[in-house]
Amino acid sequence: MRGLLENPFYVGRFRYAKREYNGNHPALITEEEFERSKALLGGLHNTRPKDTEMSFITQGMLKCATCGYAVVVEKHTKKYKSGKTQDFVYCHCSGKCKKFKCPQKKIFVPEKEVLSQIRDELSKYTIDEDFFRLAVEALAEEEERRVSERDGKVDELRKQHDALENQLTNLRRMRYRGEITDQVWFLSEEKLLTDQVNVIDKQINTVEGAIKNWRKIADDVFMFARYAKEDFDSGDPKRMQYVMKALGAEMKLSGRTVVFTPVKYLIPIKNAVSNAPSFSESGRTCPEQGSDTANGSTSSEWWTTANEVRTMIEEDLLAGKPIHFI
Repeated sequence: MRGLLENPFYVGRFRYAKREYNGNHPALITEEEFERSKALLGGLHNTRPKDTEMSFITQGMLKCATCGYAVVVEKHTKKYKSGKTQDFVYCHCSGKCKKFKCPQKKIFVPEKEVLSQIRDELSKYTIDEDFFRLAVEALAEEEERRVSERDGKVDELRKQHDALENQLTNLRRMRYRGEITDQVWFLSEEKLLTDQVNVIDKQINTVEGAIKNWRKIADDVFMFARYAKEDFDSGDPKRMQYVMKALGAEMKLSGRTVVFTPVKYLIPIKNAVSNAPSFSESGRTCPEQGSDTANGSTSSEWWTTANEVRTMIEEDLLAGKPIHFI
């Protein structure tokens, strides 16, 4: 009925190929009546409302381990004879792979089960307040040492930079005085020296940036290890999704099992947590805790772990690799 009342045929027009044309038949109602009819229909919302998009915690967070396509999350409602209903949320492969029929599409994994596996995985990276404090102290001490090393490296690079700039200046002076007459040779040498200067400039910026940025990234890594599980256990969907994104580049669903590929900077922490009893005890009972001996000793596991994380981050920064964590 709604389609009939909204049909422009009744005002002397007709539709063809998604466009309207004036017809030769007489109009049955006026243009004003036609528009008023559409307005009334729009206000009544007589059409079946579209299903509102459901928002699930794991939506967009997982990929299928078999075909690589997205894992979708959907709600199923079960009706009982008593008239009661119960909602269940499942994760499964979207089945959009064109090359083959993915068997994962038929495997429905309850979202609660997926969340439980993620929670268990987070436990492997979770550190207590004592270790967190000791790690931050180790990072602070290492930062002071690295700043001193950075200044030495930058000074050496600046000397190389200045020497090349002087060579370039002298080369140009010789050209202006007429001491160099071979234009092709001059341009070749000028380009060579200019390129070398640019390389040194880039090295200086990289060294300064690496030393400056590694501390913030390292702090973020240990903040994640300290508080991520608490955020995930909060039950707040946004905080839970934030934690899942920070945990790893991707999580894959293989059968009923979530396969994790965590950010590599979390691996040393995971290894340390696996040795938690001796690890925590050595940190808490160290008689010289807070002194240079305790904080600087490479035999202290907590210091070694913090330094390993720092080294991995700094190496990536010096190599110019993009780092995205949290």
